[in-house]
Amino acid sequence: MTNMKTVLITGASSGIGRDIALQFSKENFNFVLVSRRENLLVNLKNELLNNNPNISVDYFVCDLRE
Repeated sequence: MTNMKTVLITGASSGIGRDIALQFSKENFNFVLVSRRENLLVNLKNELLNNNPNISVDYFVCDLRE
């Protein structure tokens, strides 16, 4: 059994959140991404999966301030 790790990243669509996701993807982490901008989340999800098709990427569109 493989011990897969999952990371939750808020503000994942740009800036530090996006950069952190790219770094974690090098370590074979699975993802739960959260941001307000769905189009950027979809782009990031596709990029992460293109870099590593063995991971899973889920995302949620929401504003955590609300």
